[in-house]
Amino acid sequence: MAVCEYRDKFTQLSRYFPNEVENDDDKQDHFLEGLNDGLSYMMSNVKYASFQEMVDRALVLESKRRKMEDKKRKYSSSQQQAGVSRPRYNNQQGSQSHPAYQSRNQGPQQQPSAAPR
Repeated sequence: MAVCEYRDKFTQLSRYFPNEVENDDDKQDHFLEGLNDGLSYMMSNVKYASFQEMVDRALVLESKRRKMEDKKRKYSSSQQQAGVSRPRYNNQQGSQSHPAYQSRNQGPQQQPSAAPR
């Protein structure tokens, strides 16, 4: 549920329980409990001057999170589309296609030859 929907529902239901939300701190505590876990976690360590300030901050954070998710989704889908059109390298020779590793300074490895007797 979006924060604006939750705010409206919270306000509507709080009319039935006035003793639960009689002061601003109680109202903030109950509102924070009902937010989704991500927003609740981000907002839990801040003390807000008023309930309205808390709601405004929740709306801003939700908007920023949605923008980040949209960017992530667009980036992910563009990467998938780009990946489909790229040709894949298919090695027909198996794992023998790369020569054995040789150090630049050593040059080709030579087997010691047996000395004549």
